[in-house]
Amino acid sequence: LQKKFKDTNNFPFPLLADTDKKVVKAFGQNGIAFPSREAYLIDRSGKVVYHDERQTDKQAEKVLAFLASKKS
Repeated sequence: LQKKFKDTNNFPFPLLADTDKKVVKAFGQNGIAFPSREAYLIDRSGKVVYHDERQTDKQAEKVLAFLASKKS
């Protein structure tokens, strides 16, 4: 599903499915029940350049707006 989503949206970066919860725990979640919905964008150097918390149906719009602002 992620490959199709990535290809459909022409994302030039990998998407992550955290099925074993290693990333959830690395970012401060306990991995139990439902973690809060967050997005992290990490640049090629490994630096977090965008982070949001507790987003809902506007999360994708906010992430895309951030990416668009960096194109200029």
